[in-house]
Amino acid sequence: MEGFQPMTKWVITGVIICCLMSGCSTPDRSAYVRDGIQYGVTEGVFRGRWWSYYERGTSFLSGKFYEEAAADFETALINRSRDSWRARTYGLHFTNYFPNRELGVAYYYMGRYEEAAAQLESALDMVDTARGHYYLGHARRALIAQGMLDDRAAPSVTTTLSQDTLLNDPFVPIEITATDDLGVAEVRLNDRILPQRAARTAVQFREELVLREGTHDIEIAARDLADKDHVETRRFTVDMTGPTIGFFAPLAEAVIDTPTVTIEGVTVDDHGVASVTVNDRVVATADGAKRLPFHTDVALEPGENRIRVTARDMAGNETHGQVVVFHGDTDGMAAHLWLLKQRDPALLMLAEQSTHLAALPDVPDAEDRIVLRSPRPDQPNRHNRAVRVAGEVTVTSGVDALLINDEPFDQLTGAPREVFSQRIPIEDETLLETGGRMTVTVAARDKDGQSLEEAVDVELRPISLNTLESRMPVAVLAFEGHAEATAVSDRLRLGLEEKLLSRRRFRTLDRTQLQAVLTEHELASALGNPAEAIRLGQVTPAHVFLIGDVFPHGDGMEIKVRIISTETTDVLGIIDGYAEAADSSGFDRAAEALATELERLFPRLSGELLAIRERGGVQELYFDWTSADGLQPGTYALIVHEEPAEYDEVLGEYFGPYITEVGRARIEDIADTMTRGRPTDILTEEITLEQGMAAITM
Repeated sequence: MEGFQPMTKWVITGVIICCLMSGCSTPDRSAYVRDGIQYGVTEGVFRGRWWSYYERGTSFLSGKFYEEAAADFETALINRSRDSWRARTYGLHFTNYFPNRELGVAYYYMGRYEEAAAQLESALDMVDTARGHYYLGHARRALIAQGMLDDRAAPSVTTTLSQDTLLNDPFVPIEITATDDLGVAEVRLNDRILPQRAARTAVQFREELVLREGTHDIEIAARDLADKDHVETRRFTVDMTGPTIGFFAPLAEAVIDTPTVTIEGVTVDDHGVASVTVNDRVVATADGAKRLPFHTDVALEPGENRIRVTARDMAGNETHGQVVVFHGDTDGMAAHLWLLKQRDPALLMLAEQSTHLAALPDVPDAEDRIVLRSPRPDQPNRHNRAVRVAGEVTVTSGVDALLINDEPFDQLTGAPREVFSQRIPIEDETLLETGGRMTVTVAARDKDGQSLEEAVDVELRPISLNTLESRMPVAVLAFEGHAEATAVSDRLRLGLEEKLLSRRRFRTLDRTQLQAVLTEHELASALGNPAEAIRLGQVTPAHVFLIGDVFPHGDGMEIKVRIISTETTDVLGIIDGYAEAADSSGFDRAAEALATELERLFPRLSGELLAIRERGGVQELYFDWTSADGLQPGTYALIVHEEPAEYDEVLGEYFGPYITEVGRARIEDIADTMTRGRPTDILTEEITLEQGMAAITM
């Protein structure tokens, strides 16, 4: 045995040398304990490969051992130099691999800001991540503070909303652009931080404000990386009330024996009248005057004449009124019968049996009354945001007060006959989403203290393009926590669902909907296992489902979400967010960022059906969207038929337009000039698909 000892020594020496060269030994592990937690470790055996160095480096970084972390990342980069969400280690094993980015983070904490910025810029060129942008912004801030970057000016802000704008819709779209020479760090809208992925030299936002009628001030503030601020203030007014039309002549139902009738009245509007038209002829204009009288003569035809009067205000609201007169002999039978029809139709049936004027019943005197023309009990209200209340009140002594659903309507003319129009916002969330029924009540009081009231129960049936069912359905499934992130994965998943719903762009499937296709055991398994989630997505009505991974980074969390087609199980994209602190505010900002990225990938676009083709017995649809619009294959589109508004001669009101959902299509190819899809559902047999129909993405 002694003869083998020299050989044994050489073998042992070789093994030690190999271990040292491969990195299988680490420095004293007891030196890398912080708050009772061991850092500089890997899951399983340290194999001395690039993924082992990367894993150990991330552990060092989490424990704030920055020099050791940097050394491991630098070693990992020698053998694999590119960052990737999905780097193959061996066989079919894959891992997230971001040594360039994490080396930049380590450099930042080591105070090597120039190297940190360069490393992070390089990493972002490989894979765009929220965590990379977060630390690049911090590195640039540090360089500015040290005078190594020159910030020449404060940021600037532009917006599509001009000062003193007058709007006629409570849903106010606004586009904001902020620019800065080094980077915009933050933009606020009325103290709400807008979700922003990176501190770029130019950032853009599309927001929608939901406001009540009245005057509002909004503040838009931008801050750059040097903490220089710029604030813009915009004042605008939401006006949902049309001008009121008051008629002085003729009053009530009149019989005219002259060839013309003189229409005399006045229109008032708190925010300014634009014009008055009579039978589509402009008879008076104003550049925002609050009171505009009008006076015109109208030629009459024999018999009944319905004269349309429309007043338009500066916000674009319109009020439609009618003057109904009879042209003929004031003492003749035809005029007498016409007056009976207007004031008491029951007497008209008796009168029609008479053969001479003397036997006709007397015409009742005109009564004070409220006539509601809109909404109508026999016709659903199709608008998904407001109900238009239009009508007239006739009071001989003059209207002293008018209330619509108990809210005072103060825009009165002082005439004996007031024609009014106002849109009432639908504020009940359930009614906004799914429709229902709503009661509209109009009450008036005359100057003698007498009261009148009229009510109508109306069905709210929003057009399909704005219902919950028209939005893109997504299933937010498994959020898998890694290491200590397991405890917060469910909070992030629920937070993302909440943000998606609040945007009115998506609808999410809740546990009740999922339970309809799975047992409780299967549901729990799917929510906790991404592989099972793929099977789940195929049996749900969702277009895509979201599967997330949550990775801890010291005090922060990185969230990666895969967007997977439920039809093909292909990964349509990856979105990510970063919570700089594992607390409620950090989770909220990360969920908001993820929702913003998902909306960017699946924009809500309107367009047109350009052509319908048959190829091999399969119908193909071509739309006017292009690759520049940012669509993803797998997006669904709705094709709709629009019916224009029609004027009702009897009621004196315009009704419509109406939109009917005709079919749905799945987008398959997106080119530079058009987009091709295939129909998936025909939703009505009464209307066929035709070229030129409007379309909107789900």
